[in-house]
Amino acid sequence: MIQLINQEPGFRVSAEAENANQALDAVDKQQVDLAIINVSMESTNGIKLTEKIKARCPNLPVLVLPTSEFLKM
Repeated sequence: MIQLINQEPGFRVSAEAENANQALDAVDKQQVDLAIINVSMESTNGIKLTEKIKARCPNLPVLVLPTSEFLKM
């Protein structure tokens, strides 16, 4: 997904996180225009992470992706 986003003119991935703490750190420290969240992250689920991000940045759009198991169905 990162390669696809970076190939689009005007878009670039500014941070990547393996868990919720890293994601929240990135949102706090970087200029972010969109957060893309995997619903089944390590240490928390994507819904809880989305709630935490929206509490910190209410105007930040968040795209929540389904789990890979869902995509295989």
